[in-house]
Amino acid sequence: VHTSPDEFHAMFGIKDDKGNFCGAVELNCMPCPIPSSRQGGAEPPVPYVSNLAVREDCRGMGLATAMIKRCEEEARAWGSDEIFLSTTVDNEKALLLYRRLGYVTEMLE
Repeated sequence: VHTSPDEFHAMFGIKDDKGNFCGAVELNCMPCPIPSSRQGGAEPPVPYVSNLAVREDCRGMGLATAMIKRCEEEARAWGSDEIFLSTTVDNEKALLLYRRLGYVTEMLE
């Protein structure tokens, strides 16, 4: 785990029982890419989940869910009640994971 609260950046990794890395995820703050509904200004930066990856032989064990939950905890510690993430529209496994965790589609590119 590497966190840098002054820069709003965190990286989390997860290991198996032998100490080998099974997955990792990164959390940063960035300007919200979704058009603002607020009048008179840009949205404040929001936590952004990126580079979520789980080693193929470690999939199906709840590791991605655990890492997303850890990102949510960190985002709350930063004072945010929302997280932005993105994936390709054909990444069905990621889309299912995010929907199962309560994420909604705000924008398609």
